[in-house]
Amino acid sequence: MKLKDFFAVFSVVAMIGSISSAETPEHNPLPIAQDWLSQAFSNKTWEWDDGHAYFGPDGSFQAVVGRTQSAKGEWYTAPGGKVCFKAEWSSGNTAAPAKKCWKHVADEQKQVWQAPLEGGLWYNFSRFDPRDDLVTGNIYEYRYQYVTGQRPGINAKPLEARAVADTFLGKTWTWKNGHGYFGNDGTFTAIAGDNEIGEGKWYATSQGRLCVDATWTSPEYGSVENKRCWRHAKDEKGTIWQSPTGQNWAWSVFAPRDNLVRGNVYAKRFARQKKRLGQ
Repeated sequence: MKLKDFFAVFSVVAMIGSISSAETPEHNPLPIAQDWLSQAFSNKTWEWDDGHAYFGPDGSFQAVVGRTQSAKGEWYTAPGGKVCFKAEWSSGNTAAPAKKCWKHVADEQKQVWQAPLEGGLWYNFSRFDPRDDLVTGNIYEYRYQYVTGQRPGINAKPLEARAVADTFLGKTWTWKNGHGYFGNDGTFTAIAGDNEIGEGKWYATSQGRLCVDATWTSPEYGSVENKRCWRHAKDEKGTIWQSPTGQNWAWSVFAPRDNLVRGNVYAKRFARQKKRLGQ
């Protein structure tokens, strides 16, 4: 791919969700404060149809478009409601520096609007809501590692639904900032950080899928319904691999012994957090 074609692809993809509608804020919108933008984007992943960008809390920036294009650099906020990144974009053996900024304003109803800035020109604005457009954490780190050659593909067969169900039944899946419990009756309860809980159901399906349908509640965004699935496969050595559905080209090893704990070991913690959130 030629360098100019590479950046043309990136420009189109990166603006998905920002110029999909020809709306404009009414009256005299005011720029968003830098502190608000820093808090809104820090440790968040911005998803696109064919990629994502992660805004690290330390100012680091990572992004992926498709299966071959990646970026690494830094992000920052600037006066005038701007969020920007400076990074080196790579595609195969080609790499080049790039900078991009988005303008953010708020109208009289406190609705946030966003537009990408290109060469000093304004594109049409579209509505922007961090609760809908951003996801907490570096949830696609494995994707970045795969595209940058840090993680290989696998040769494995999907687990049967029964095997997946038996793996998670009655166990707690722990992760960096929380946990999820897969009840024997199909109920699912979870905690993410100090101000977020999830409640719903879980089930296993064909192709080794484990799915969770849950309502996630937080003071930051209220209540949001979300469905997420992971695929599971086993290689010839008996190692179990896992990948979120739709990302079958990037897998990570999933060791039940290291990731799952028998029983609802954090039931009291979930109950306390649920009560504190007024649920």
